[in-house]
Amino acid sequence: MEQLPQNDLNTESHREDDPVTSTSPQISVSEFSCHCCYDILVNPTTLNCGHSFCRHCLALWWASSKKTECPECRDKWEGFPKVNILLRDAIEKLFPDAIRMRVEDIQQNNDIIQSLAAFQKYGSDQIPFAPHTGRAPQQRGGGFFSGVLTALTGVAVVLLVYHWSSKESEHDLLVHKAVARWTAEEVVLWLEQLGPWASLYRDRFLSERVNGRLLLTLTEEDFSRAPYSIENSIHRRAILMELEQVKALGVKPPQNLWEYKAVNPGRSLFLLYALKSSPRLGLLYLYLFDYTDTFLPFIHTICPLQEGGSSEDIITRLLDLREPTWKQWREFLVKYSFLPYQLIAEFAWDWLEVHYWTSRFLIVNAMLLSVLELFSFWRIWSRSELKTVPQRMWSHFWKASKGPGEARKTTP
Repeated sequence: MEQLPQNDLNTESHREDDPVTSTSPQISVSEFSCHCCYDILVNPTTLNCGHSFCRHCLALWWASSKKTECPECRDKWEGFPKVNILLRDAIEKLFPDAIRMRVEDIQQNNDIIQSLAAFQKYGSDQIPFAPHTGRAPQQRGGGFFSGVLTALTGVAVVLLVYHWSSKESEHDLLVHKAVARWTAEEVVLWLEQLGPWASLYRDRFLSERVNGRLLLTLTEEDFSRAPYSIENSIHRRAILMELEQVKALGVKPPQNLWEYKAVNPGRSLFLLYALKSSPRLGLLYLYLFDYTDTFLPFIHTICPLQEGGSSEDIITRLLDLREPTWKQWREFLVKYSFLPYQLIAEFAWDWLEVHYWTSRFLIVNAMLLSVLELFSFWRIWSRSELKTVPQRMWSHFWKASKGPGEARKTTP
């Protein structure tokens, strides 16, 4: 009489030890349903927000909306969603027949197959996140050039600190000192900064002890006669034009990068970041808001009218800032559109005699930035999804231009 209850107790404990047998009557297919198709989950994919969907449902949602967000709560997902292997194995073990029927239906649907292929390709193009860091490692090309740029930036910072610590203060520069207070040595310094050709007349100005007050009284006739005897008419014209600017401003106009920074500290800081991060917008800003003082010298330097001319032609080109010709504008716009950093490199090349190491740093930096920009464009264009952007924009514009009246006519 007591043996039978003992067997029932063993059977009951065996049933409790079997999780599938004990829980299967309490689990239904609806508890493992996708919130997109409301059918059983096939290859369940869990997003960052915690919601799970069929892999093909998520692919169809992404293909139609082009959004990387949850179809239910609209939270953005990070990285590329992967199949929840634990949930998939549990569902296939609990409901093998339902899963088999669903898989057969999916394999017969060409739209689902194409969406899955496009979704998987999109995931392959994504940069995988590095474990334990949450950061996306750069590709080999971009990482190398970015590392070189970082090293060059560090060198530039050291050079700038050394320059600022070794030079005189900004208040001692001629750009801040009234011309009437210039000494004879400062007048010679101003003359030498006009160009290498001006060193021919250095001793003549020193022997006459020409200070700032005397410099303001000199005319073209004085320069052509003894003791100055500047026989070259181009040189006289260059000195007189620069002297007119000094008289108009009352101080020396900036003629190098350091003097420009001393006169325009805020604008220099803006251009430093704008020309590196977004050179096209930076040059557009110069054209709109600083045309005469900065943009005209810039375009005449990088797009000269005469190439391979003599030194006199170069002086005339830099001092006579006329409106650019159509040929100059055409050359500028081509470089501006495709190689904006090339413009900065060409401008720095023209300053090699004045700022040797600074110009070399700018040239190398501009070349590396050009390579990085081309590398980024190539990586974006290689994605098949972005190749259809012009077609999508045109179709959207065409539908919008048809208007609601014609749209209703075409609706069956």
